[in-house]
Amino acid sequence: MATKNANKVEASGTEVNKSQMIKDILAVTPDRAPKDIADELTAKGIPVKPNYVSTIKTNMKAQGGAAKGKAKAKKTASKAAPKAARSAKPAPKSAESLNITFDQLRMAKDMARQLGGAEKAREVLGALLQLSE
Repeated sequence: MATKNANKVEASGTEVNKSQMIKDILAVTPDRAPKDIADELTAKGIPVKPNYVSTIKTNMKAQGGAAKGKAKAKKTASKAAPKAARSAKPAPKSAESLNITFDQLRMAKDMARQLGGAEKAREVLGALLQLSE
């Protein structure tokens, strides 16, 4: 018989902590879908909705729990490096601080479009700078 506490349910006379069961499953299989976990627990007589499993999974991620799956290594690596070192590109400067006019921006946009994109335009301008030196 279920108790009023939504987190616990009595199964065959013993009290079971639903959130702990979800955490245990996520610790073993962090990439598993909330619906699959909810279906498994419901089949065992422990009624759980997928939204509740999702909430537990999200909370585990926020607290650094095992539900991170593949993202854990990526986040750990980015935490190790200082924020400034993580960014490959420097923070963009405003056109005003670079003394660029609107007409110059429009011309640069047209040039980038003609060359096939901003990245190609950057390559061309880099080559131009090397020739100018």
